Amino acid sequence: MINENDLISLQKMLIPTEIESSLDKASVANLCRTTADLKMAGICIESKHISFAWNCLERHKIPILIRENFNGNKKKALAKLTEFFDAGVHFCELDISMISDLIEQNFPTKKIIVSIPYHEISSRKKAIEIMNSFSPFYGISLVQDGSSEIEKLTAVFRLFEGIKDVQSIPKWFLFDLPPTKNAPLFAQNIMRLGEKKLIGIDTKISFHLPQKTIKYFTRINGGK
Repeated sequence: MINENDLISLQKMLIPTEIESSLDKASVANLCRTTADLKMAGICIESKHISFAWNCLERHKIPILIRENFNGNKKKALAKLTEFFDAGVHFCELDISMISDLIEQNFPTKKIIVSIPYHEISSRKKAIEIMNSFSPFYGISLVQDGSSEIEKLTAVFRLFEGIKDVQSIPKWFLFDLPPTKNAPLFAQNIMRLGEKKLIGIDTKISFHLPQKTIKYFTRINGGK
């Protein structure tokens, strides 16, 4: 059982994430309102809602993220990313397979978060290799891939264990939460793994979750 204060702290680390969900404007407005009311860490939405969300959240200074894979079309990615950032997106999460071309094109990497499946962090050595390879980028996001919760937490442990041996530590670590009532406990376990490893380090942790899972972080909405 997670206490009320811990739940409130975790709320501020959440990023409601609705990708390819066909939300209408009313639903996006409601999601933006929830994000602002709970002072969450950001919002991650479909690209078609960028301008609308920006108008809703700009005064709250809440980051807007986009998660795109562009189906491997790197030329399209370069054009679209520029369009996204001009429209008000603060960060874009890109699959690890899309990253090398951005480095070669001298793209503004400080707005890019590298998206990696949990299972890719197969060892501490691999975690160090990944962080060193993508040090120009702002952050790393571990995304759902069918791994069990134990396997995911093991990947997170390896990632944090490798921090002391990397050249440049990411400014932002993001983690997909399971869309279940176990999400708060999973998030708390990640925070505990990071407590000792991240002391004195200029980085932050946030959690992606679908809108329907937010209720588990609020007692009044069924978080018990």
